[in-house]
Amino acid sequence: MIPSFKIIHFADYRLQALLYLKDAVVKNLPSYLSPVKPKFRLRGKMDRNIEIRLRHWVYLDGEKFLGPGRCEILGHIEQTGSISKAAKEMGLSYKKAWALVDSMNSQGKGPYVVTQKGGTKGGGTELTEAGKALLKAYKTLDNKLQAIINAETELQKLI
Repeated sequence: MIPSFKIIHFADYRLQALLYLKDAVVKNLPSYLSPVKPKFRLRGKMDRNIEIRLRHWVYLDGEKFLGPGRCEILGHIEQTGSISKAAKEMGLSYKKAWALVDSMNSQGKGPYVVTQKGGTKGGGTELTEAGKALLKAYKTLDNKLQAIINAETELQKLI
């Protein structure tokens, strides 16, 4: 008996086929006809998960000044007291983390992060009062925007 197959979809320029075998054992099929699981699942209307996502940045003179990543690094610096530890927690190099902090410090109204070299504790990094206020204001804006998105129902009804 020859198996019948139905083409499900194309992906990565390779034919994906699902074989329907009826009472037959098929051996040595060409690789392009081997049984595969479809990479997508058709969902019924009841189990749809509709999400609206928003990422926002603050631009200063056309340059990216503050956004989710920079706020995250500020939060980690506040918790750990170290740019190095903050960078590790985010999976960034120390150089990249320092570049982000230095960029904010040089573009904004005042320093948001200060460092202390050496000493018995090996130095450290902390947010200034301006840095703490900046982080708090960004989180407040983020919460307000998220509340607007969560309240959006008109668009979700149309999808």
